[in-house]
Amino acid sequence: FWLPGFTYPTGFNTALMQTTARANGIAIDTLNWEFQVITQDTSTITQYAKEGAYVSGLILEGARWDLDNGHLTEPAPMELYCDMPVIHFKPVETKKKGTKGIY
Repeated sequence: FWLPGFTYPTGFNTALMQTTARANGIAIDTLNWEFQVITQDTSTITQYAKEGAYVSGLILEGARWDLDNGHLTEPAPMELYCDMPVIHFKPVETKKKGTKGIY
């Protein structure tokens, strides 16, 4: 999904959480977000995420994403912003949320 194209992106995020809550029979307030940066190119992603959604079109200002090492880094000289790769927005139960390699 191209998140910047939504008039009300908060509603989209709430809908993702509510869909997950209903599918798993849990309360929506027990969910938190887990974000995973996807290294694949947008054109190679051919299926929808099983949980949550793949989000594209986000811009990072004042830093850049290092695709090779998978972390934030200083921006290149005279670079005001950079396009973020696809990010998997995944609602997870707070107690089941993993922390390794997730930002």
